[in-house]
Amino acid sequence: MYKFSVYSAHGDHKVTFEQENDVTYYFYTQLLILFSDVDYENKKIKFFCLHQMNDDIKKKIYDFTRFHEKNNIQVRKIEKWFEVIQNGEYFYVFPETEFPLDNVLYIFGSIELLNKGVPFENLEKEMEKQFTQQKILFSGLFDKYEITAYRPQKKHVYGNKDKKSRVCKYCGKSMSNGATFHNEAHAIPESLGNKTIISADECDTCNDFFSKTIDLDTFEYLKLFRVLYGKKGKMGIPKLKFKNGTVITHDGEEAKIVQHIHENGDKVDFSEEDFKIPLEFINKINFMNIYRSIVKYVLAIIPNDEIINFPETVKWIMNIKNNGSVLDLPPIATKIDNYYEQPKLMVYKRKTDDVSLPYMYVELRIVNFIFVYIIPFSNKDTVSFGEDKDFEIFWQFNKHYAHFKDWVYNKFNLDLAKETILDMQMSKRTAN
Repeated sequence: MYKFSVYSAHGDHKVTFEQENDVTYYFYTQLLILFSDVDYENKKIKFFCLHQMNDDIKKKIYDFTRFHEKNNIQVRKIEKWFEVIQNGEYFYVFPETEFPLDNVLYIFGSIELLNKGVPFENLEKEMEKQFTQQKILFSGLFDKYEITAYRPQKKHVYGNKDKKSRVCKYCGKSMSNGATFHNEAHAIPESLGNKTIISADECDTCNDFFSKTIDLDTFEYLKLFRVLYGKKGKMGIPKLKFKNGTVITHDGEEAKIVQHIHENGDKVDFSEEDFKIPLEFINKINFMNIYRSIVKYVLAIIPNDEIINFPETVKWIMNIKNNGSVLDLPPIATKIDNYYEQPKLMVYKRKTDDVSLPYMYVELRIVNFIFVYIIPFSNKDTVSFGEDKDFEIFWQFNKHYAHFKDWVYNKFNLDLAKETILDMQMSKRTAN
């Protein structure tokens, strides 16, 4: 098995070549040579992990892609990782390497400093300063929480591999009392980019229920950003239609508004004016269902012996009232970030008896959002964290989040599908 990793200011990416044969070995070695000095006379290769992007590297990657793309589909994916790295930006490449969390933090910290112009010879000294700050930001976190990252680069099935002995986490049924497990249940919907995180313990009936309810609301909420970035889901790149006649599509290169009609019936010429478009979604959205959906992502992959701590959470997910009832749910912290091809989950589970902090909370990176949210209704919690004072204790404890000021705190506590309007600001395109 051959592995290759890329770390840049735009994120980290990993690719694994499962089959070890002459073809994959040749491809893999040629990939490593792109980032090496080759002494052909003495048959020696010196590989470099740290690089600064330039036109020469881009040309090497382009030529490598064109040569190998017919025989290896992985090559296009690898090319995209490097396309976003601008000339002058630093990045790391690593073969056959898996790093623990503290090493990953060091890698990203060094990239940030190098991109800010810190000379390489001063990097170690500056990193010591940065780690001192990180110790302050992460103080207490590792003492009180066990942290598990879910972002597999290859398909992984969580749960019971044996269909005959599976029990659905949500309805409690097994094959012996009528449940079926024919369909592959994606823990996070495939329409939102998930290709690899699979849940075994979700029966076909519950899977169908989620796809038509809570997952559908989440898809409606996020699909605008998928169109703007041109990212394909299970059914390709969606086309967006709004009640006022606006249609937004993506042609593979850029997002385009193909129609908009003023209230008086006149079409807008987008090339001639700056304006704000109120976009009213055709389908109503139940925002509590979005909370239910992203919580279900976590319940789908945590071990079965952990589900016993969330019986009320499961009931809440399954019991959609859509009647306007309001629950005392914690806020969801939301932040705009880079686009994520594959969703990433970081699950924090409390390992102490400090009930001033939630038993479990999550960092989800999906589409171009970071969501930080508490798993509600755990029987290990004594407060709901819906009260501002309780949530503030939790948030200030997470200094690595609270340190940044551009978070939005959403209350998705109304169980009702309602009209949703998004104000989109449009500006006239100017020549560079």
